[in-house]
Amino acid sequence: MTQYVELAIQHVNNRGIIAPVADVFGKYINDQDELYMSLYRFDKDLVDHFRIRRTIKLFKGKYYLPYILFDIDKGEANDADLLIYVNQFIEELDLPEEHIQPWFSGRGYHIVVPNLLGLEPSHDLPAIMKATMGKHFPEADNIYDGARIIRVGYTKNIKSGLYKTPFSVDELRNFSAEDVLGMSSAVRRNFQHIPFATDIKPIWADKVTTEGVKEYNRVLSFKKSDDVSVPAKMPNGTAEKEMNGVVTCVQKIFNEGPVEGTRHVNMIRMISGYRRHGIPREAVHSIMRDWAVGKDMTEYEVKIQVNNIYDKGYRFGCDDHVLAKYCDSRCIFFTGKNSTLHGQDSTSMEASFANYAKQDFAQTAINLYDYYHSIGNDWMMYPKEFIVVTGITGLGKTAWVQNLMVMVNTFKTLFFSLELHRDLAYRRFIQMAHDMTKHEVFEYYQKQDTGLGDAIRHIEIITATPELSALERMVAETKPKLVVVDTTDEISIQGMKSFDKDVQVALGLKHIAEKFNIIVIGIHHTDKATLRGGKVSLASLKGTSAYVQKADKVLAINGTAKHLYRSLDALKARDEKEISIPFELVRKSFWYKEIKRGEVDER
Repeated sequence: MTQYVELAIQHVNNRGIIAPVADVFGKYINDQDELYMSLYRFDKDLVDHFRIRRTIKLFKGKYYLPYILFDIDKGEANDADLLIYVNQFIEELDLPEEHIQPWFSGRGYHIVVPNLLGLEPSHDLPAIMKATMGKHFPEADNIYDGARIIRVGYTKNIKSGLYKTPFSVDELRNFSAEDVLGMSSAVRRNFQHIPFATDIKPIWADKVTTEGVKEYNRVLSFKKSDDVSVPAKMPNGTAEKEMNGVVTCVQKIFNEGPVEGTRHVNMIRMISGYRRHGIPREAVHSIMRDWAVGKDMTEYEVKIQVNNIYDKGYRFGCDDHVLAKYCDSRCIFFTGKNSTLHGQDSTSMEASFANYAKQDFAQTAINLYDYYHSIGNDWMMYPKEFIVVTGITGLGKTAWVQNLMVMVNTFKTLFFSLELHRDLAYRRFIQMAHDMTKHEVFEYYQKQDTGLGDAIRHIEIITATPELSALERMVAETKPKLVVVDTTDEISIQGMKSFDKDVQVALGLKHIAEKFNIIVIGIHHTDKATLRGGKVSLASLKGTSAYVQKADKVLAINGTAKHLYRSLDALKARDEKEISIPFELVRKSFWYKEIKRGEVDER
């Protein structure tokens, strides 16, 4: 890997020249001009950084430590006393002489030793060095900030007229101050330090200090990628299928790929979106690197943008002129933008329905005939449908829906269990899936920790009562195929109560089904009159008629609590036929066992 340094030529303030380390001694040194170079080494990120900043400030890449340099400044000391001090300092280092490279700097001394701290390249290296050297080597000046430049060997100090000159440890031990100054009046061409061995043991590793070093444990490390290819569009509609409903604009920008003329503005909006949704900085570095690098953007430019957004907290909302171009009605934040809604002509409706019809309904729809053959033919629950299941309290309407969830085990399911606590809901699922009694489940888990849960691994149970908007957000984030709400009257809407709230919940659950192309089942109570006896009808549903009106299908569990026979009746089915499926409730496992109608002794 090529390493780079920053140079300052002729004057310490004339900096900002970036050069490979290998070029410094061959191209930039002369006998008359001052020359400084950075204390640290850098990779190609430094080149990219200076294309943007023209200063080392705000550099976000890695710093490399080629060696440890102790700077002993002359200050007010005379040359003779300074030399005595330097020799004492070298003695106290207690290192082999081949591990020490002394230089007279033109006024003071630079004592160079290998990287005995064993520090790896990192963005936090300057802070670690300042903390470590300040604690363990206070005798030398603390010069380890990331912007530090030092005089290059064999070059002239204009103020003193002397050159930065190498000496051996033995020479310093035996020379007088006058000898050192005399030998530094011209370039010493007949002596060079032997490079340090590369396998020197880091004997000072235990001295490394991280006190006061911010984010030391978050040292950034990036793997280079020489062949990054991001297609402008994902093949075969993959990107469209994988989109969820949270900030769809960001997903669309990502799938579009880096387009010339909009790369920068689009990228910073993606980064902002990821930050707002809790994606760690390091993960976004990786995502954006793969998205942008190789499209006339460097990895360092990507890092700069990511760090700027995360450090400064820039936010872009739905009213942003760039994001507005990628707006999508499926987004959970689309609510309230009704002024942009418009009707669809026959062409757009045809295209929309063709897309809907082409989906694999074997993977997205539930056919009750697959599970209950007494129906006689297909009876479908399609994606985009809101289905209400009702029944008198105590007949087991929740149990039947749980049966259905267990059977459709290829459907990722969100079960908002707002009446049964989590352990009870889980235990009943296990009873159903494994035909076990309550006591058998308890006995099993008193001896075992795992082994039965795989049967319902497709079901996620939520027992916290959600607000409708929170429910929608969770659906957007998790992308289930089936959502079950038990019961609908437990859903809340901020600032609404009773009738108005019920209407909006009914509308909201239907909206979620359509928006995310999923099946939503809402378990709904019956009114008090029906509790006193009688068969459930559409008029029996508790509260507002909005549930009957918005539901695509209404199913009712009928029967009496004192008998185990039940029926599942379709009260409303739009274009499906009416059905009535007879069951016997197997109470030990809460399983609805389909039976022949002639087997029903009493309903």
